[in-house]
Amino acid sequence: MGTVGGLAAWFSLSFKTAFALLGIGIFVLLFNPGFTEMQIKLVAIACCLFFTLINIFGVKLTGRFQVFMVVALLGLLAFYVIFGSFSVQLHRYTPFMPLGLGSVLATAGMVYVSYGGLTKICAVAGETKNPGRDIPLALILTLIAMALLYVLVMFITVGLVDSAQLQNSLVPISLGASTFMGRNGSLILGGAALLAFITTANAGILAASRDPMAMGEDKLVPDAFRKVSKRGAPWFSILFTSAFMLLVILFFDLENLIKTASTLKLLMFTLANWSVIFMREGKLKHYQPKFRSPLYPWVQILGIIGECFL
Repeated sequence: MGTVGGLAAWFSLSFKTAFALLGIGIFVLLFNPGFTEMQIKLVAIACCLFFTLINIFGVKLTGRFQVFMVVALLGLLAFYVIFGSFSVQLHRYTPFMPLGLGSVLATAGMVYVSYGGLTKICAVAGETKNPGRDIPLALILTLIAMALLYVLVMFITVGLVDSAQLQNSLVPISLGASTFMGRNGSLILGGAALLAFITTANAGILAASRDPMAMGEDKLVPDAFRKVSKRGAPWFSILFTSAFMLLVILFFDLENLIKTASTLKLLMFTLANWSVIFMREGKLKHYQPKFRSPLYPWVQILGIIGECFL
């Protein structure tokens, strides 16, 4: 279970991060519409190499870089939500689900990877001072913040842009900003989306590389993955993970990459829910968690059913 779950977590995070890196390349189209698919992939590869170097220099440098980008991103999105709300046209929300509930659920399964960033918090548990308290608190607060942010941004975007335009756009938020701010708004929010992909890519390499390191400490993969630099970075695991991401960028198209990442994320969460049930019911002596899931086992059972359905 540990090996399969660890590999599923690593694969899903790696695919999600590769998607974010490709997203950076796609947003370059806002500034240079003539870019080819190969040029977009070359931009993604260059960004992957850059973030790899940042992560090798240690988690403290990575953390400072990440905090700066997240604060800038939240500021730009707050600007979009507040000022975009004055231009929302309510008639765009009807009909609310023109293709039915089935299409909504199918789309939810495909973009499930958008919530995959939550697991990145767990990946650095070994580098936090009080993981028993800090990790659950961070997960809960992040889930609330993410859900609220997604709902607000989507609500504003759908209210600003015609559905036919949204269907054919790879940059919907920039399109929404252009309706009330013109070309400058499109570029500014394009920058915000670019920051979102950058933060995802940077944190993705940080988190994904910790899965092989943890598996190495449990003797599930070769000891080389346990190697840590003087700065505390698992350099071998980072290089291995980044090399895998480069292969994904080169050989996968965007849609298949997203589908694969979402499927692996669903598999990983299903295994995690089963693991909690097995370990709690098995009454293992060495299993002494500092945090216990509330409403056990109903939360886990509902989670398994929902994930299998998607």
